[in-house]
Amino acid sequence: MNRKKISGLAIGLLFFTLPILGQNLLSRSISIEVSRQRLDNVLEILSNQGNFYFSYNSAVVRKDSLVNLNVRNRSLKEVLDLLFDGSYEFRESGNYIIIRKQPIRLTMVTNKAVAEERIYSVSGYVYDDQSGTAINEASVYEKRLLSAALTNNEGYFKLKLKSEQRVL
Repeated sequence: MNRKKISGLAIGLLFFTLPILGQNLLSRSISIEVSRQRLDNVLEILSNQGNFYFSYNSAVVRKDSLVNLNVRNRSLKEVLDLLFDGSYEFRESGNYIIIRKQPIRLTMVTNKAVAEERIYSVSGYVYDDQSGTAINEASVYEKRLLSAALTNNEGYFKLKLKSEQRVL
């Protein structure tokens, strides 16, 4: 073969493999069929299939749970959401998928703001989105005015804020 054909072939192979190498781990297509397998074994199968590693705290992930799973050509993210019932989040770092509990999502319900001369207050409640329970000692703050309050046992807070303008 002459040099032009070899260099053309090498460049063609480079462009063909770049999209595969550039694909992020969580979007890789996965197919797996397991029945009554331990979660840690299933994660090892996925790891070997996708040529990456998992990282997780064994105190948070119940790796001895038994898993039944049958999926074809789904993204790794979708497969992991099925395995962990959507209650965990997954981050990529190099050739690792980090598995961790999703942070608590909160809902803040504010009451009507009450205004005086140049001071107004905003009050409300902070709740856990999943359980609906009030969040005790949550910090609620307004970062521009540097005002903060903690919620009480019922999740209630009240912020007093100063206005540069007269409040109507």
